Amino acid sequence: MPNMELLAREKAVQTRTDLAAFVHALRDDLRVSEDDWENPTLDRYLEALGGSGVVVVANGDSFVVKVSRDLSASHPANQLAPLLGRGGGREALAQGRLTRPAPEAFHEVEAALQ
Repeated sequence: MPNMELLAREKAVQTRTDLAAFVHALRDDLRVSEDDWENPTLDRYLEALGGSGVVVVANGDSFVVKVSRDLSASHPANQLAPLLGRGGGREALAQGRLTRPAPEAFHEVEAALQ
């Protein structure tokens, strides 16, 4: 059964801050109710959402870059990762450690996607 609080929070997302809070709530729910999750990794969860896009998430000094499959050839995650810091991965998913402030790194990724 879906977590009704999470569903309500999803509908309320309107800003970056709301999105960050929602992602944290998802993580917390996964830790408590992992067996209830059909897609227990960020990669699988974002793919299941469908759509097309690039998602960059940072927490502390760690980051993850997820690129939808339709965009991974033109904007590979493993080539976007160095804009954020040290790390690597595959075309669809990369991770690593930030070596610069997150807002600055996010602007760099945004510029690369233009």
